[in-house]
Amino acid sequence: MSLKNTKKVLCNLLVQAAKFMDSDERDRVSAAKSQLGWCKQALPVKPVWDGGYEAECIARWKERNEQDRALIQRQRRQISKQEKARSANAGALDAADVGAEDDEGDLWEAREITNSRLAFVYREEQLATAREARLQVERALHLKRVQRLEAAERSNFREYPLLYDERYQLLNMIGRGGFSEVYRAYDLCENRYCAVKIHELAKEMSDVQRQGYIRRAMREYDIQKSLKHPRVVTLMDCFPISNKAFGTVLELCEGETLDEHMKRYGALPEKEARGIVIQILSGLKYLNSRTEKIIHYDLKPSNLFFHVGEIKIADFGLSKVVQDGAGTDSIDLTSQGAGTYWYLPPECFDPQQPKISNKVDVWSTGVIFFELLFNKRPIGHGMSQEALLRLNMGNMGATQPFSVDIPAAPKVSSDAKDFVRRLMTVSRDDRPDVLEAFNDQYLRTNARGRVPSGGGNGGGNSGVEAFI
Repeated sequence: MSLKNTKKVLCNLLVQAAKFMDSDERDRVSAAKSQLGWCKQALPVKPVWDGGYEAECIARWKERNEQDRALIQRQRRQISKQEKARSANAGALDAADVGAEDDEGDLWEAREITNSRLAFVYREEQLATAREARLQVERALHLKRVQRLEAAERSNFREYPLLYDERYQLLNMIGRGGFSEVYRAYDLCENRYCAVKIHELAKEMSDVQRQGYIRRAMREYDIQKSLKHPRVVTLMDCFPISNKAFGTVLELCEGETLDEHMKRYGALPEKEARGIVIQILSGLKYLNSRTEKIIHYDLKPSNLFFHVGEIKIADFGLSKVVQDGAGTDSIDLTSQGAGTYWYLPPECFDPQQPKISNKVDVWSTGVIFFELLFNKRPIGHGMSQEALLRLNMGNMGATQPFSVDIPAAPKVSSDAKDFVRRLMTVSRDDRPDVLEAFNDQYLRTNARGRVPSGGGNGGGNSGVEAFI
């Protein structure tokens, strides 16, 4: 069999496998609708859902718990009345009256029974709340799968094309952005799987949007093509597709993004979160050890790939390069308004054109660490980007007192709390740079020592005592 025919057979096998995977994904999404319901409105902060067997079960469960709690509370009030009445009549009772002692014992036993029943209801309420939280996670992941499948069906590349002189066989769509799509692909020259990111200029783009998008895509290519590090996604190739589209070939990262991982598992134990932060800072240290230092500027969980405990930094579209010989490690921020506001420090919102340095990425790392520990953002949690921008963090100023509000649960060590506060120091001058953060005593002291096992799901007291 000729090489050409061999490649053709291989492509057919790859495409058939990809079609099977896509079909299986559609079947699983369809089957999940009866359990999870359907999304009426995919709002960016809190999507609106309707129906679903799981939600109905949880609603009935919570209603039953409320009814049981109300009944027990009524019984407790009745017991209290009987106890008060007995105390008021205590003087008239004959001390030798055995029946009176029996009545007292019955009331005491009845109160203990209600206490036990109330503790049971409280545990049921905790389980229902946890199940409801899990439903929200499953719905978020389900919605992402639905949106990816819908995007794949609308895509101009939905027919599994063979691109760039029949080198890259496109397979399943694995991600999408505003104007880009990412596919699992196979490199027929190198005989390996890879990821192909297709950048396509949309018809509805204005001239300004087109220029900005091309500039960002080319910046990403120019920066990432020279990066070779275990903590950074490798860019391997770039090729034209048409006069409105081109592709970049990236290392295929198995697994999921850190954002998806956190949605699936919630808060992580401190030791695991700390290990992730060490890897992030290791990648940032590499970016700042080069002759031309790189500020990532868009560091967030969705731009971090996570697989079998290892982190890789991706998406350099907003990155900044500090030119060698500039005489400083900071540069003017010329793209104000870009980026993801939850992860940007106050200096990026300065109404005057600010100067930024790698300390932007240090702040972002602090936000990510906080999110890993507590499953929420330290600033603007539950808010939209627009609402967060209106908060105008730039007005905080470097001299205004600021302290990260650390939740009481899950429990983490005081060293971890202090480390978060150091990374999220408002004053850029007082905030550590990447190298200082990487060498921080919290990371180094615990390198061979024992990190508290607090944090993550399932820690802490049950809290039953507060309800009885």
